[in-house]
Amino acid sequence: MTGWLRRTGRHTSRPGIRLNVACSEASAERLPPELSRVGVA
Repeated sequence: MTGWLRRTGRHTSRPGIRLNVACSEASAERLPPELSRVGVA
């Protein structure tokens, strides 16, 4: 999907989400900084 989005002129970035093996609370705490890093929040 990344290739298709880039071919249509959109910017993509890696989500920074690791394997789903940790506590969901710890993963949720990492989301706001990641979202602000890519300009979503």
